[in-house]
Amino acid sequence: MTSQDSGIPSNRDFLWPTLQALKERGNSASKKEIEETITRQMDLSDEIMSATYETGAFIAAIRMGWARSWLKGMQLVGNAERGVWVLTPLGMRGLEGGERKLLDDFKAYKRQSLIAYKQEREKRKGKDKDIVEDENRLYEEDQRWKGALLKRLISLEPDAFERVCFAVLREYGYEIEKTGGAGDRGIDGKGILRLDNLISFDIAIQCKRYSEE
Repeated sequence: MTSQDSGIPSNRDFLWPTLQALKERGNSASKKEIEETITRQMDLSDEIMSATYETGAFIAAIRMGWARSWLKGMQLVGNAERGVWVLTPLGMRGLEGGERKLLDDFKAYKRQSLIAYKQEREKRKGKDKDIVEDENRLYEEDQRWKGALLKRLISLEPDAFERVCFAVLREYGYEIEKTGGAGDRGIDGKGILRLDNLISFDIAIQCKRYSEE
């Protein structure tokens, strides 16, 4: 019942002992009580119980935790409250069926879990594909909208184009006055940009447009 690589029982090896530990403890026990009972029942050495991963986590304790999680997934155990595990009616029947049946049921559970995982992954792929298609559609619509807007701006009369530019700048908080005229060196307006009540800048505005066609 031990893993060949380290001599420490595998995750699956702790399934049956966990059910037995809960039964011995009166069908409910804390994590610590379960682990202490399993250690005694399986006669696990101090060396096995003190073995750690590179992260410092105790290997046996982690594997016992996986066994509890799997048994919970199989609905054989549950959490009555934080840190307390209980043996469910299904778990009691599982004990009556014996270890061999438990391991067979576990294999079926793992297969079903894998199937469910693959199905969920396929659903996510479908959703991701829909999201990409929506993003592409929105991007195309955005490009068409931008293209139509630029085409319209290019076609405006100069005075109308200047008014559009001033309107946009005013929306951003600029205070603008149209100036344009002879000798203005291309300056179409002047204004003030206020950052707050204390800081402001004088600005000059020159409206320009060009077409790549």
